[in-house]
Amino acid sequence: MDLGEVLQFLAGQLGLPEPPRGEVSTTRGGARRVDSSLLRSTGFSFTYPTYREGYRAVLAGQGVRHP
Repeated sequence: MDLGEVLQFLAGQLGLPEPPRGEVSTTRGGARRVDSSLLRSTGFSFTYPTYREGYRAVLAGQGVRHP
């Protein structure tokens, strides 16, 4: 998953044209992957399993940014 994929998903959900795809700017620091196993080991659980479910809830007015 990259930012372009997220933006494409959001555009589809909002009924907007897909944003243009291109090179990601290197000034942003690049893509980072995070291992959530340490966080989960503390007992933390995510409200939504993926960004898709989370954004769908937010767009439907059901999601909260900071519970």
